[in-house]
Amino acid sequence: MELYLVRHGIAVSLGEAGTENDDDRVLSDKGLRRTRAMAQALKALESAPQTIWSSPLPRARQTAEILAEALTPEHGMRLAPALTPNVQGRASFEWLAGLPPCDSLMLVGHSPGMERLASLLLTGRATLKTDFKKAAVMRLWCEGPLRLGAATLEWFLPPGIVRKL
Repeated sequence: MELYLVRHGIAVSLGEAGTENDDDRVLSDKGLRRTRAMAQALKALESAPQTIWSSPLPRARQTAEILAEALTPEHGMRLAPALTPNVQGRASFEWLAGLPPCDSLMLVGHSPGMERLASLLLTGRATLKTDFKKAAVMRLWCEGPLRLGAATLEWFLPPGIVRKL
């Protein structure tokens, strides 16, 4: 299975645009631009997730919607509370492992959840350090049933690289 891990795009700061609660933050103008650029880069790379799963928080949901518009996943976009910031990596992994088998998924979440999930998938422990910038995408390959430490890193695309291309 191809598995794309995505951190949401740049969000407005607390107090900006009337946002008083972290859970209500939306993408900033810069975040929208960079997320759209990443979506176009993924389209050029012929990334084709069957389903995009997103944290229900607005900044992640907006990121997933932009990606879904560009990549047109067969099963659309769905919300997953297991991808919210307060869910630990192990719980996210258990949720992911419980999904029906498929060829390709994209998960849109937050830091440090995406880093922890990537670490669990790659090493079996939540100790691997990554610099998962906002709107960055990591593509993993998982052979057979999903297991801790059994994934292979295929590529990691930070938004700074996309801007330079």
